[in-house]
Amino acid sequence: MTIFFKVKTDSSSSSSKSSNKTLEKRISYFKSVNQHIQSLHKHDPYNCFKFNNDIIAIGNDNDKNHIILDKKIGTKSAYGSVFISHFRQPNGKILTFTTKVVDSSKNYNNIEANVLEFLTELNVKYKICPNFPICYGVLRCNNFFQEQDKIKLNDKLNYKKLLFTFNELADNDLFHLFDTKQYTSKIVLNALSQIYMSIMFFHKHIQAYHTDCHAGNFLYHKIKPGGYFHYKINGNDYYIENIGFLWVIWDFGLIVPFKKIKYPIEEDFIYNKKYPINYDYLYILKKGLNHFNVINTRYIYNSLIKYTHVYDLTKMPQLVEEVLALLVKYSDGCFLTSLPSRNSKIINRVAYQY
Repeated sequence: MTIFFKVKTDSSSSSSKSSNKTLEKRISYFKSVNQHIQSLHKHDPYNCFKFNNDIIAIGNDNDKNHIILDKKIGTKSAYGSVFISHFRQPNGKILTFTTKVVDSSKNYNNIEANVLEFLTELNVKYKICPNFPICYGVLRCNNFFQEQDKIKLNDKLNYKKLLFTFNELADNDLFHLFDTKQYTSKIVLNALSQIYMSIMFFHKHIQAYHTDCHAGNFLYHKIKPGGYFHYKINGNDYYIENIGFLWVIWDFGLIVPFKKIKYPIEEDFIYNKKYPINYDYLYILKKGLNHFNVINTRYIYNSLIKYTHVYDLTKMPQLVEEVLALLVKYSDGCFLTSLPSRNSKIINRVAYQY
């Protein structure tokens, strides 16, 4: 699990402000950061770490505007390190994001990077689903730093082939929301509605099970409340009220394709295990939302459990329709088939198409 959270930056820094974090604004921010990352010569072997006193940077020696790794976040891990990062635009504006550093020789890290880039491309080109994350870019480096420099990052990083992914910041995750106790049944059911949209659209476009849908892998962005997100699924309209939380699915290193695929063998990764079609939908309830003790989530769980021994993918459309019907029935108005009034504002001009 890797979580990217916002930290305070100085007043001159800039990230996509929470009040303006529509999908369109997120895409605009992506274009600014991605343009800079592309300028660092993707796959150039010199796109490695540079150390200058206490400053850690990424970029070759000819780059005037390295990516600066400001602060390490998260716990020490053998699976990689995460940093709050930034670069300064020519106009002086600072763009902030996270940099994840992992071992590129591990196939699951490459799979995750590929999924992140693909989901981002879907949104940049087609605005498919606001509940997908945004990855600003990927860089690779095969020239690792000196042994004595490892401690500056993480003394457990013993690999030489590096993969950098640059991602948007989130405010926090579902675990944190539970720990704060600052939630209502409406917040929980609104979260469930968006999380189920992220799973449903992920299944559709990636054709794989996520398999790790615990509370830490659903991040939220605080956004300005108001209006409704409009989804069109199988020709039908659905609306989720924007109450100030935008939920995003995360962490794709353990995905399992619907259809059996031959992968390079990794001793710490299971690729071809079979999963029932309801696996992801139930997992987030068992490992997250049911802990909030909102009775309606348990009704949904009990209704979906009958698919636990169903592996036939031809039954997936039936499951999708049942999930939609359950959200309409048990979300207490968080998931609607029509807008509550003529004056209700729709956030996205074009519906998010399943």
